[in-house]
Amino acid sequence: MKWLAEPGAIVEAQEPLAILEVMKTETWVLAHRPGRLGAHELEPGAPVLAGTRLASITSV
Repeated sequence: MKWLAEPGAIVEAQEPLAILEVMKTETWVLAHRPGRLGAHELEPGAPVLAGTRLASITSV
């Protein structure tokens, strides 16, 4: 997992937040709504299970 946006950043809907790599395939994680990105729940390189919360987005 590689983060593209830092905690506290103001993000727009559909803005790329992170990249996940699974079996040599990259998947982009996009913001589901506009707002302020909260703390990263996982460190870069950490394994990610389905349904794992990566970060939160709060209203601005």
